[in-house]
Amino acid sequence: MSLAEHDLAELKHNITEFLDLSGKQLADKDIETICLTLPDLGMVKCLSLANNQLTSRGIELLEKFSSLTSLDLSKNPIDECGALTRLTTLQQLSLKSTSISSNSIRLLVQCPNLRSLNLNHCPLDITGLSALADSNLTTLSVTDAELGCAGAEHLARSKTLTDLNVAFNEIGNKGAQALAKNNHLLSLNLYYNEIDAQGAIELGKNSTLRELNIELNDIGDKGIEALAASRSLKTLYAGSDTITAQGAQTLFNNHLLTYLVLNSDELSATLQEKLKQHVTENIQRARRDNFVRTTLILVNELYKPNSTLYKLPADMLLHIFSFMPFSFIGKSRQQGYNFVQLVLNQYSIIKQSLTSKQPAALQFRERTSVKLTPWLSQEGLFKFSASEQLPSTWRTLGDEPPHKKPKLS
Repeated sequence: MSLAEHDLAELKHNITEFLDLSGKQLADKDIETICLTLPDLGMVKCLSLANNQLTSRGIELLEKFSSLTSLDLSKNPIDECGALTRLTTLQQLSLKSTSISSNSIRLLVQCPNLRSLNLNHCPLDITGLSALADSNLTTLSVTDAELGCAGAEHLARSKTLTDLNVAFNEIGNKGAQALAKNNHLLSLNLYYNEIDAQGAIELGKNSTLRELNIELNDIGDKGIEALAASRSLKTLYAGSDTITAQGAQTLFNNHLLTYLVLNSDELSATLQEKLKQHVTENIQRARRDNFVRTTLILVNELYKPNSTLYKLPADMLLHIFSFMPFSFIGKSRQQGYNFVQLVLNQYSIIKQSLTSKQPAALQFRERTSVKLTPWLSQEGLFKFSASEQLPSTWRTLGDEPPHKKPKLS
């Protein structure tokens, strides 16, 4: 079906940064007509040509879209698309459900700014997998691509991928174990991959993963127990009927998870609700800790005479801080407000001593931090661990109880 004249006329008046031409049964000649007829193609940044009839010839014409950052060519009869390397601004590309060749993959990953690639439902061979593993991609989706264990082992070599989706690929335990050794991945989707407890145990040892989907894998109680012990996971999808209440109970020992999906016919509604409440408490704890940590870092900036914050009076700083969500760091908004008031009261005194260049100024600053951190711990607001990385001007004496709580002026 050729592109109708009235469609072209409409497109002429509706060219924007986002152009959706998906599902219009466009052929190569239609793309040629568009490129010859429509003005300002250089302003288009996001283009969808999914579900059309484009071949390699049509792909060659796309260089007219010189400012593209995102391109969707899913469900087109494409095998070769090396011409896309001319799109030097391209950052995101989808070739889902195409017949893309290994040679084209090898060329595509050389695009200077390409960081995200979708090759779902595209069978990949070793040549293509090696090119992907050695690329500069940060996000890669290759679901149902016939990877197997060998394919997962190739991708595990990547030093740039942070987000990887290999669902429906039968990678098994060996593939999972290979990926578990990659310390660059932050998000990993292993949905339906014939993984059991052995693979889950290795994944639980990974120190960088923040998000893991291991649903529809028979990891059992031992597997969920290993993942519950993770010191990095914040999001976990682990639905499996092989997980019982005994295994699920171990998740109550994890205080990092802020999103959990654990669908299993073996778990009661009561236990599911308790797990949901536990995750909610984790979220509140994370917000509170992040707030206090951020506040301390901001206060550290207050001590730098050349900083913008240093030049502001304490009452103005208090006004700025008043817009922050104090309820995240205590049992009440007032408790959080009291904390910030304490910080700024101490800061006001310190600033005066710094301004007058008193020799004892720096010692006083250190003494102030000694006051603050134990008070935070005593109030149950925050407790620093031995490994906590804080600005050098703050001493972490949370284990040393104060003689008395500092008074607010």
